Amino acid sequence: FDGLTVGVTATRPPQVQGDPPTVEHIPKTWAVGYDGQMWDSGTELLTYVDWDPRCVLEGDTVGVLVTAQEGELLVFHNGVPCCPGPRGIPVSSERLYAVVDLLGSARAVKWQ
Repeated sequence: FDGLTVGVTATRPPQVQGDPPTVEHIPKTWAVGYDGQMWDSGTELLTYVDWDPRCVLEGDTVGVLVTAQEGELLVFHNGVPCCPGPRGIPVSSERLYAVVDLLGSARAVKWQ
């Protein structure tokens, strides 16, 4: 089973077609999670990372930050940076929207 997947997309919500099976099916999307992988829309590849979201427990917090300078997606687990994600996200030229994918063992999220 996969776990929680978090990230950003430059695709406006009304432009998302139907109910995509996972976030990488949304154009211009960058995400980290699954079973310890990241999706980079620029390369269209899933790559392994050092964070496996299946370790997230009920009550834990997961945060996402995209840096202004590098356009790098960073993931935080309980306030601690846990892995770098894709780079080259078009922060200055595109409006970005949060994406969350409840995969496998993930059942719910609470926005804060």
